[in-house]
Amino acid sequence: MTKKEFELNFWQHYLWLESEFRTVLEYVELDSANYSTYSRRIEKLILQIGSEFDNVSREICGLQNVDRTSICDYYNYYTSNYNNIIASIVIAGDVRLTPFDGWNNTAPGETLAFWKAYNSIKHDRISNYKEASLKNALDAMAALFCVEMLYAKKLYIHDANEENSFPEIESKLFILDGLEHRIRPSKFDSPYDLYDDDEGKKIN
Repeated sequence: MTKKEFELNFWQHYLWLESEFRTVLEYVELDSANYSTYSRRIEKLILQIGSEFDNVSREICGLQNVDRTSICDYYNYYTSNYNNIIASIVIAGDVRLTPFDGWNNTAPGETLAFWKAYNSIKHDRISNYKEASLKNALDAMAALFCVEMLYAKKLYIHDANEENSFPEIESKLFILDGLEHRIRPSKFDSPYDLYDDDEGKKIN
């Protein structure tokens, strides 16, 4: 897969899901006091994010042509190919998330909290409606962001374009701790003119 294909087929969909999630945050503050808040809107989001995590994982793990895949397959691939993914920290403002915390090979489907919630809702949303919580949606979104960013780094470097090792449109919600992010001048407005120290030429 090329970086262009990745951005078209996966990253654009991620950005749409993130936009939907940020709409929820307009009504429910991102605060641990609200983690147990649940709603129909969050339920729908968790189902969409969980499904996309499944789709993206099939691609990343090279299982596109396999009829049946499981969370065990994803666990084995991710832990073998991405060092310390379980300890990954995703930052959202002042909030630090560890979406893969506790995930282990004894019960991969039960020990990945957001995935367990996703399956509970998918198979019986009436009985498990409280699983559609802000915390589960947040962890699901963070996990999807995490695997896509780790994959993008490998993919873009493989394309020999290390100067542009991240999608052009970046996440407006998350940063992956420990992964360098470019800083584009276009992100910042300055009231001052900037000049090159050596040549004295105006650069903005």
